[in-house]
Amino acid sequence: MRKFFQTIGLVSFFAANLNAATVTITNFDGVSATPFFNPILTASGSLLTSGIVVIGTYTSTPTSFVDVLGGNFVQAGNSSVTVTNGFFQGNITTPTLTNGDSFVGNSVYVVIGNGTTLANSTELLAWQALANPAGNVFVADDPTGGPNSVAIRNSTGEARVGNEVNFDFGAGGPGIQPALQLVAVPEPSSLILSVIGVLALLRRKR
Repeated sequence: MRKFFQTIGLVSFFAANLNAATVTITNFDGVSATPFFNPILTASGSLLTSGIVVIGTYTSTPTSFVDVLGGNFVQAGNSSVTVTNGFFQGNITTPTLTNGDSFVGNSVYVVIGNGTTLANSTELLAWQALANPAGNVFVADDPTGGPNSVAIRNSTGEARVGNEVNFDFGAGGPGIQPALQLVAVPEPSSLILSVIGVLALLRRKR
């Protein structure tokens, strides 16, 4: 009897996860007729040598570093892709997407940090897909939730938190390339001082 219920459990698990989507995510394309590489930069303007990339959505458009990891960010799945020397390419597995959940019909966002997790990152970027060839919003699985790929670059989306700049690879490199730059998360002490300054200005106006 125990084996029967174990078998039923496994069947249910695989049935529930059958429609999970695998999303290929990259900022590099060496296949198309016009290959692109929009490097990811640190807040200081150098190539990001290591970091993490996840996808998800926001219940409202992020406009500051506070919003990037705030309560309105919903990550799609637990997997991630690693950034190496400004470049990333890999697969992220998202859960089964059904109508009415936190994802379906909402914008696809790519969130990048300079740490091993978003939580321990001191620099962040939130990019929204706007003209992604495979789609800009999450859709219900049938059998894979969209988009099945996200090509992050200036021409297919926009940095909502972070900067869009140009990066010069220098002699022997591909020249000047459009790049996406992370922004530094202020130290808690700096944040407190900023709040105190705003309060002081408000008090002075009164």
